Amino acid sequence: MLPKDLRLKENRQINKTFKNGLHKKSDHFFYKYIKSQNPLKFCITAAKKHKLNKPQRNKFKRQISHAIYNSLSIKPEIKNLNFNIIIVLHTIPKGKDYYKTMKLEIKNFLNKLQNEQ
Repeated sequence: MLPKDLRLKENRQINKTFKNGLHKKSDHFFYKYIKSQNPLKFCITAAKKHKLNKPQRNKFKRQISHAIYNSLSIKPEIKNLNFNIIIVLHTIPKGKDYYKTMKLEIKNFLNKLQNEQ
């Protein structure tokens, strides 16, 4: 699970990010992000179209947050970015090594974000 200092919890900030944020899309994720005054914060959600029950939805959220945490531990300089990021799981990954796929996509997105800044 992500540490509390990396979680985006305020509704006001989440709504502002959805409304005014830039977006990118990968094979399994849809990213909304906006530049902020505060250090890097994440919000993770799953699209409603999947009709997942709570345990399934929470499993994917835990795996996504673990992938983020691993990416940040490998490259700690990413923590210095000033963005609010919302990650939406829009396609459920298939196959045995879907966690590696999710981890790679998140890592690539964070690297692109770091290069933009």
